[in-house]
Amino acid sequence: MFDAVLMNPPFVQGADIAHIKHALTMLKPGGRLVALCANGPRQNASLRPMVEARGGEWEELPADTFKEEGTGVRVAACAVASVTPYEASRSATGTGHATNLFVAGTLTWDAGEALVRQFKVPEAQRFTNAFCCECGGRVPRSAAGSGMVMIPMGSLDDDPGIEPQARIFQNSRAVWSCSGQSLPGFDTMPG
Repeated sequence: MFDAVLMNPPFVQGADIAHIKHALTMLKPGGRLVALCANGPRQNASLRPMVEARGGEWEELPADTFKEEGTGVRVAACAVASVTPYEASRSATGTGHATNLFVAGTLTWDAGEALVRQFKVPEAQRFTNAFCCECGGRVPRSAAGSGMVMIPMGSLDDDPGIEPQARIFQNSRAVWSCSGQSLPGFDTMPG
């Protein structure tokens, strides 16, 4: 994981889009990516909205910027910060934090699996939002590569009989959220 990425990826057949999206997954929370990319329709439809939605910058360079290097390709410079786990969580839940239960095991659906949709924040290492496509409610999901199942506590009908044991990703929490309780805190996923 990197604090910053500076890149000039290949532009051929939209490869710059894939390279930039992948590079975002390599940033530490709060990291920053600065890249050159083609300034074509694919990039303006795919990359530019993502950059601008995250408060990033998109600057169209003059048409002849790289003429001396033998190319007339229209180029843009973009700069964008990574999304922290808490920012992703706040966006998915509409709250300052997500309350989840992690259990060892595998997830097996008795019914309704065909209604489950997932959205993975491209630059987040672990964050994925699993939800029901009919009601929008968050649903359990397997936590990739961990042997754990993540269960959104708000999806439970009954009291699980346990209290919160820790707070994770404390270093990227909203300043107004999760203060005043004496739970152990971790800046990353313990383990």
